[in-house]
Amino acid sequence: LDVPQPRCANAAIGRAVPASTPIRAVACGEAHTLVLTLRGDVFACGRSREGQLGVGMPLTTERGLHLIEDLRPYRVEQIACGNMHSVAVTSSGHAFEWGLLLPLSKAVDTAEWAEKRSGIGKDFNEDLNDKQRRIVAQSWSHYMRNSAAADAEDSEDFDTRAAVSMLSDAECRRLAVRNPRLCGGLEGLRVRSAACGYAHTVLAVGYVHKGEGDSTGVAGDTLVAAGYGEKGQLGDGGRCSRARFAHVAMPPGAKVVAGTGGAIGEAYLACGLNHTAAIAAPGGQLLTWGYGVFGQLGLGHGRKEQCTPQCVDLPSAVLRVACGENHTLAATEDGSLYAFGHRDAVGGASHRERLPERRQDLSCGSGERVQAIFAGGAGCFALPHEASVGNYPALYAWGYNQRLALGHFTPRLDARPGPVAFPPLPGAVVTAFSAGANHCVAVLESPRCCVLPPGGAGPFLGARSMLQALAGAAPYDVHVRARGKACNGGSDAPLGAHRSILLARCPSLAEHLEEVAGGGWSFVLSEYTVFCVAALLEYLYTDYCRVGADVAAELKRLAKDLGLGRLLAGVCSASETDSVSEGVRWARTASGRWEQVAVAQYEADQDVMSTYAEDLQRLVVEVGDGVPPTDGFVELVVRDVGGAGAVQRLHVARALLLTNDFFRTFLEGDFSEAVELRSGRHCAELIADDTEAFMLCLRAFATGAHSHLRTADDPQAALALLAEAHRLELHDIVGDVESALSQAVAEGRCAAQLPEVQAAARIFSLPRLAQIASEEGRRVEAAVEDELMRAEC
Repeated sequence: LDVPQPRCANAAIGRAVPASTPIRAVACGEAHTLVLTLRGDVFACGRSREGQLGVGMPLTTERGLHLIEDLRPYRVEQIACGNMHSVAVTSSGHAFEWGLLLPLSKAVDTAEWAEKRSGIGKDFNEDLNDKQRRIVAQSWSHYMRNSAAADAEDSEDFDTRAAVSMLSDAECRRLAVRNPRLCGGLEGLRVRSAACGYAHTVLAVGYVHKGEGDSTGVAGDTLVAAGYGEKGQLGDGGRCSRARFAHVAMPPGAKVVAGTGGAIGEAYLACGLNHTAAIAAPGGQLLTWGYGVFGQLGLGHGRKEQCTPQCVDLPSAVLRVACGENHTLAATEDGSLYAFGHRDAVGGASHRERLPERRQDLSCGSGERVQAIFAGGAGCFALPHEASVGNYPALYAWGYNQRLALGHFTPRLDARPGPVAFPPLPGAVVTAFSAGANHCVAVLESPRCCVLPPGGAGPFLGARSMLQALAGAAPYDVHVRARGKACNGGSDAPLGAHRSILLARCPSLAEHLEEVAGGGWSFVLSEYTVFCVAALLEYLYTDYCRVGADVAAELKRLAKDLGLGRLLAGVCSASETDSVSEGVRWARTASGRWEQVAVAQYEADQDVMSTYAEDLQRLVVEVGDGVPPTDGFVELVVRDVGGAGAVQRLHVARALLLTNDFFRTFLEGDFSEAVELRSGRHCAELIADDTEAFMLCLRAFATGAHSHLRTADDPQAALALLAEAHRLELHDIVGDVESALSQAVAEGRCAAQLPEVQAAARIFSLPRLAQIASEEGRRVEAAVEDELMRAEC
């Protein structure tokens, strides 16, 4: 399915990635995508026939995001995709790979190799004599090793059998590896970053050495490579393929610049289909090697193929590099952008001389400041500096738009950079981006404006509990009627809401609710369309709403009547536009007509701050802090185990509790507490391991904001939160606390609580925390042994 312009995927992603967890990075292959969260979890979707998703399932295509369970014990820092394989780099310096890969064990398909040898017209073993076999083997060996024409191979001592064995290994086929495996050949090396090509992978690594005491460090940075090497893309001087990583033949004194992959502007190592580029220190030299027929190496006409890294001649130090299928981009210290390679991808005339060409339209002096560069397929991408983005997200693209990967609507050749057709999202900026062979993925910050353009599969921003409540996970106790066709053919369309949430988010609306005989509440907004009222409810529950300009114009009047300043400001932004005439703006009315309005009228209340988290805290209130209404709230009496601690009395919105499986069972199941509540008892009693942790979990669940938990400052409090969140089945909070505890353990801040952390990881089935705690335990034991040995000496 071709998608001519960027479309929102949050509704689909939100089913797998916790709403409270930001996305750190994305990576795109030929037909699959990886998503890395800030917690260090990796999710995958797309084609899986060759195992590139790492989920162990032999599926042809997996549309939904799936967590790669085999990587759960590790905190992943960086991800990379080749066409049909993937790589992940962990915080401990390990690298995992999966997908279509060469087998690590020697498993040569002898029948296939014999068939390939018969391509010379004769059978290698039966039709050739010893001298002829030696000549053929020498010819292939000379080509694969990229050796000189006249060397010791011409002697009678040439080992024909060894040469044939080497060629057999070189012709070994890739196999589908469906689960992540540790990359081979990296003993004693710590991986810093990774890049993938069509069928090869290059890693930036450092040597792990023992420091003073029990500390370890990483000395130097170099490159290692594995995979197909028939075009010289492995950079070892030959054309042999290999499954295990081996060193790239770097120029004397050159060390690769290895980034962490944490910033969007970091790009020091890149791979095209069959070529590689890296930035080396000192001096920011750009090194390229591999296939260069289209000029993607930037080394001139004489270098259509290069088996070892060579320096590209550029007037200034290189800061960032990116590679597409057959082209390369380089951003230099003086603010220039250079492009070289296939003319359909980069435009210009660099393909004629096969040398770098400066892009005048995106270099210093053009008025544009480039923050980051990307490349993929036959496209080029440049992210302007944040200061020049303006009010809407901006990303420039150019190249061959055959697969619509440039986001330019029309499949054509675009030689000049043009903006990607992002939807209008005021205040949103690009925080992560990746370009694959046929598709791209961009991650944007939450927009400043609360009114978003229509589209998408449903609401996707806001607290997970509120999204579930809006979808009807908790039965509605308020029925709102608006103008429009109902499902049953009536004149008014009813919409559902919850009184407790309306009281917290919009008291002016809740004041006009009318009690209905038999239970429940109602509110009539017959002067507004059902689309307008639905947008209002979406805003109240999620702090955002998706409407077009016509509905926004109607919503503007409703927001003003209800005193919702932030919504009113968002509506103004969505339904008004700048005029070419200075001092005048055009506003779209509910009838669809555009009318002039004064700028001063528009600019009022444009920077209204969100009160979403503060409002939702009113769904969980301590008795004595306020007197919430009886209807719609449940009184919980929370006691410590054993009754030694303080008793917490809370009023909690019933609609909030019913979006959680634990509380739904507690309130509506056959437990004695549920039966007593239904029989008229005004409160329910709960036992908690830690009442303070229980209350923090409940408030974090209500607001969707977990930053106030402060788990990293107090490991003991974090363990209490972990226990309560696990018991209450608050999986998002469990993940956040596990991530914070894992980081604290890795940094050595939980030495006193290490046994408790290990026990919690085992009891609550937290593989990452268990792995990191186990590694820290071994490190502490080794340090103690070293200390004892030094004391004995």
